[in-house]
Order: sequence, then structure tokens, then C-alpha cells
Amino acid sequence: MMAEPHYDEEALIALLEAGDESLSRDPHIATCTPCSKTLASVREIADCLKSPDVWDTTEISPDPNPNVLAFLDRTQTEMRAEDAAAEPWLRELLAQPREAWAATLHAHPEWRTAGMVRKLIAATDRAIETMPPDAVEITALAVDIAEALPPARYGESTALRLRGHAWRERAYALYFTGAYNEAVTAVERSRKSFAECGYSEFDDARAAVVLALIGSCRETYGEALGAVHFADDVFGSYGARLKLVASRRTEAIILYLARRFRDALTIYHDLERERLSDEDRAALWQNIALCYREIGDFEAAGRYFAQAIQLCTKLGMLTYIAKTRWHFGRVLLAQGRHVEALVVLRQVRDEFTEANMANDVAEVTTDIAHVLVLTGRTGEVVDECHRALGYFTAAGLTTTEPAMSAISLLREAAAVGRIDAFVVADIRSKVANSRPQLSRIYAD
Repeated sequence: MMAEPHYDEEALIALLEAGDESLSRDPHIATCTPCSKTLASVREIADCLKSPDVWDTTEISPDPNPNVLAFLDRTQTEMRAEDAAAEPWLRELLAQPREAWAATLHAHPEWRTAGMVRKLIAATDRAIETMPPDAVEITALAVDIAEALPPARYGESTALRLRGHAWRERAYALYFTGAYNEAVTAVERSRKSFAECGYSEFDDARAAVVLALIGSCRETYGEALGAVHFADDVFGSYGARLKLVASRRTEAIILYLARRFRDALTIYHDLERERLSDEDRAALWQNIALCYREIGDFEAAGRYFAQAIQLCTKLGMLTYIAKTRWHFGRVLLAQGRHVEALVVLRQVRDEFTEANMANDVAEVTTDIAHVLVLTGRTGEVVDECHRALGYFTAAGLTTTEPAMSAISLLREAAAVGRIDAFVVADIRSKVANSRPQLSRIYAD
């Protein structure tokens, strides 16, 4: 049986001219996907040709419009003035305890400017590396101001775009601290603002990368890969090499979490050949090390972890140093180097405590317990659990109740002598799954 031939464009144009009734009666159009797609394209072109703008023969002057130039110059001058005014305000704000920031902002309505939003966003980038809870609070302030910016003063599009930036930064800070459900809400608010703005495709792609990161942690890998592939396409079309590198690295993170470690390594080793900042290279080396650890190549993992730690130390990236040491400690544990692993993991536990990273404190406590069980020092497990629970209580961290329960269970198992590596592994899984899904870090 011969396949029915497709319509050419002339036949499709004739059907369009005959009207919708003829199209609805045509059996081939109803069943042929290629012809339906071609018809839709022809219809779109026909609709465009109906616009009077297509036939407007008015010549466009090659000379710049002086009114537009004056407007742009005035806008830049105002932005610089606002940014300069926000500098001392930001210093005064951040010099106070974090708990006083919201009240201080409330007492200074003159600080609620677009310049202050931009300065708060810049401060978030610095805080995320050293004190993540500060970053979460800073982004809450940025969103609070951005949501109330008057469109009459800044223009509707400018206010919407800045609101999108503030929500995106908040989404990333919430993602970084494990509040994934709140992070999803924040990134959706960001993308909604960019969509309403009407000219922020590039900014929306940046928000899509954050959505992909969140999706990777929530194990919605299909959604995450779809978001990052959208970002790849946009960054590629703009020739934005650095952003494309970042989105490709995000794709590798998703593949890693989907346990496609060798696929992730292929991307990471491609990215090693790119020109990267020291910060990006440190993060890349850590991720390569994690992949090698998962496929059992501990020698390569240790080498890349050591490189990442050395570079993070040079850059003063305290949070990344702690997390990289944590992963390195688990490599030492897998290699059977228990004494060294215990030293590293205890150091990491203290650093997480100082940074107020509660769930990480709980999780690394189970790793310490694992080392102690393997070395026959189960009596010390109780002391380690007491230390972790004392930290939770002193900090008033009610959002970590599931993690506290798991550590309590670990302590009880050790106290009655019913603990082994399998029990520790099961409790570690409970702790890892207890990361907060909704936390009220900031109240309006």
C-alpha cells in the first residue's frame, strides 16, 4: 500500500482561502501531523501579513533619537545615585544582629529603593558562602522592598524585572539551605515577574537553572532536565558562554543525583577545559570528586577533593570548605582510613555548628557514629549524639525535629548496645530525608 502524499504549500494556501469549514472536512489534515504543522506555519505567516506594520514604508532614521538618549542617560544617573545612597544604608543594616534587620528596615522607609534591592542582592552572593542563614534573611528583605517598588517611579517593566531578580536570589538561598518547597514558590514568583515584564527571556533562563537545581534535590529529574535544557538553548542563542557553562554543570548535577555518574563525569571533564573562575573551578573539582567516589575510584576522588579544598581555602569559601571536607571524610571512611576520617568529620561537625547548618550537623553526626561503630568505640556514639542534641536545643531549632528524632534513636540504640553499621546507615537515611521542606525563616 502506498502512503498518501503530503500537501504542498500551494494546496495548503488554497485550503486556507477556502475557509475553516473546508479544513475541518479534509481527512488528510486531520490525520497527518507534518501537514498540520506546515498548515499552522502557513497560517501564522498569513496572519502576520495582515498587520499594517508589515506594509509600513516609513523610513527609519539611522541617527539616534535624542529623546531616547536623554532618557537612558537620566535613568543611568538615577540608578548610580540610588546605588551610592544604598551603600551606607546596607552597612548600617548588616552591622546589626540578623534578628534586628527587619525592624530596622521598617524604621527606615527611605531605604526602600531599587538601589537598596540591588545592594541586598549583591550582599546575598557574599553571605551564601559564609553564613547561609544570613543570605536567606537578606533575600527576604530584598523581596520585601522589591514587591513594594512604585511602578510610577521606576516604570512597570523595571519594577517587575527587579522583583524577579529578588525572588530568584531568594529561591537560590532557600535551595542552598534545604528549604526546597519554599524555594519552588520563590522561583515560580521570579519567573512570573519576568514573564510579565515581557523582555526578560535571559533572566528567565537564569531562574530556570535555579528551578533545575531545586528539582534535582526533590528528585523531579525530568522537570529539572527540561528546565536546564531550556536554559541551555537561551544561553546558547545569546552566546553567553559562562552562563552556558553554569547550566551544563547543573545538568551534570542532575545526572549525578539520578545516579548516572559516568554521564555526569563526561560533562564535568568537558567543562574542565573551559576558562573558569577560581570559585567555579573549586566547585567543579568537588563535583568530579563526588562522581569518582560513587563509581569507587577513591584515588581519583581523593585527588580532586584535595584540589578543591586547597582552592576553597585560598578563596575563603568557608561553607564549601566544610562541605568538601565532609565528602573527603566519607572517602577516607570508604577507604578504611578510620582515624583520619574521624578527625575530618569532627572538624566538619564543628564548622556546620558554627554556621548554623542544623541538618548537616545531624547528618555528619551519623557519619561520625559510623566510624566509631566500625572501630569498636560504640560507647562514644552516645556522647556524639548528646553533643548534637544539645546544639539543637540551644539553638531553638524546632524545624529540625525529624533530624533530632533520628539522632535520639541513634543515641538510644548505642546506649542499649544494639547498634551496628546497618542501624547507622538506616538512621543516616532518615536524617538525610528530614531536611526541611517548609520553614518560616522570615515572617512578613
